[in-house]
Amino acid sequence: MLGRSTQAYYKWLKSPVSQRDWDDAHGIDRLLSIHEDDPTLGYRFLTDELTDVGITASENRVWRLCPTAEIFASRQARSARVVQDDPSRRRVARRRRSVVQVTEQPQDVRRVG
Repeated sequence: MLGRSTQAYYKWLKSPVSQRDWDDAHGIDRLLSIHEDDPTLGYRFLTDELTDVGITASENRVWRLCPTAEIFASRQARSARVVQDDPSRRRVARRRRSVVQVTEQPQDVRRVG
């Protein structure tokens, strides 16, 4: 034979989905419904909402489940700016910064002489 235990195979055959996977699926289902109501909530607030619904989960577990279910907190208050990436502008800005740093050095008024 292959040196495998047949007992573990038959145990898996009887119940192919583990309890943790089952709990994760129910948690994700609740997270999706909570997120649908208020998409601005982050994983910490979602953890509190899950507790109110009756599902016990730690913040770490909710943090792990959110990307799996593609749940991300939206930042509706901020508007996204499109930034043009122009390397020549970066070079000019870098030169300006260096000129300003050189010209605005504190001068020692006292002369030793």
